[in-house]
Parts: sequence; structure tokens; C-alpha cells
Amino acid sequence: MQWFVMKNGQQSGPYTVEQLREKLGMLELASTDHVWREGMAGWLPISAALATTPPPMPPAMPPPPLPGGQAPPRPASAAKSHALYVVLALFIGSFGIHNFYVGRSGRGMAQMLITVCSFGFLVWVVWIWSFIDVLTVSTDGDGAPLR
Repeated sequence: MQWFVMKNGQQSGPYTVEQLREKLGMLELASTDHVWREGMAGWLPISAALATTPPPMPPAMPPPPLPGGQAPPRPASAAKSHALYVVLALFIGSFGIHNFYVGRSGRGMAQMLITVCSFGFLVWVVWIWSFIDVLTVSTDGDGAPLR
């Protein structure tokens, strides 16, 4: 919510409620200075306007960690597609893109480096590796099953 201040005939703003309270605390504003926000009929003294404005909500506390240091369950919509993994592996597997897709960056980097550093002479090794990945990989880098 945006507030505007009228002090000594000069208008300033917009400010948040927190900024107004801070300015009051630092004596930059007096409780008799006037404020206005959209929806108000007219200007009111800060003391009257803030008295009807609830204090800001404290920041939400993060949930406690799960027992045993487990990661929280991932929503089903965040699961990676196995079909897309297969397509990436079969068509551009020599660059390890399929492994980057599922969060297996180490494997992906190794496959890409073998292809690039050998100037493509060892691409057949990476194609075999990619084919084996298609047959054996069923989870992403965090252990979540591919959908």
C-alpha cells in the first residue's frame, strides 16, 4: 500500500507503512504531519492513519528441516520427463545434454569434453555411453524418478 505525506505544504512519497514508521522513529516526520493513500476520503494526521493500519506481518518462518536431513518432497510437476531424456540422448547425446537435463552435470560434462576434446574422433564412445544411459537411467540427479 502506498502512502503520500504532506509536511509543511510539501507533498512527498509514495512510502510504505514501514517507511512511514521508520521516518517517525527517526523524527523525520511528526505525528501531526498528514498522510493519504488511495481509498481515503482526505488527508489525516499520521498518528490517526497509522492507528487504523495493522502492523506489518512478521516474515514467515521457514519450515523445520525434515528428520534425518531428508530433502522435502518435490512436486510431481517438477519431475523430469523420461521421454525427453531419451530423445535428447539419442539425438544429441554426444554432448551429454540429456544428463545436464536431469541434473547429472558430471556425466554431461564428461561426455561433452570427450566429444569436444577429441575433435569428434571419440564420439562413438559417447554414443555407446548415451545408449547405455537410455537403458539404465530412471532417476534424475537428486534421485527423483523420471516421469
